[in-house]
Amino acid sequence: MVSGGGLIDKVEVILNYIGKEDDYLKKLQSLIHSRLEIKSMPKMQLEDYLYFVSSSDLVVGVDSGTVHVACALNKPLLSFYANFQPNIIRWSPKPNDNVANMMLVSLTEGKSSSDTFNFDLQNAISWLNQQITKN
Repeated sequence: MVSGGGLIDKVEVILNYIGKEDDYLKKLQSLIHSRLEIKSMPKMQLEDYLYFVSSSDLVVGVDSGTVHVACALNKPLLSFYANFQPNIIRWSPKPNDNVANMMLVSLTEGKSSSDTFNFDLQNAISWLNQQITKN
């Protein structure tokens, strides 16, 4: 959770379109007790999506192509991965050395790359707040 005076006003959260995000978005919004607004990204063509990511100040992604696009575009990145070694070895982000990034791995050993839950968020919250204050 972003804390502090005007930080919340600097943040725009847009949930990537996956085709069935409406229920997830409603649940997420019900859990937030602040002025932070979460929006759903409209469906768009690949070229528009690449432009969208390139215009972002920061990307938060869960083991997806967006993580790799963010790396290619040198975007600060907070990524979440299942604790499933074959997937981490093959698909973990490869950011440039001079670009801020943090990769969180689930505390629970997974059986597949879909087991993206149970993360220690304390360091991620600090990292995210630090990145937001830079912009």
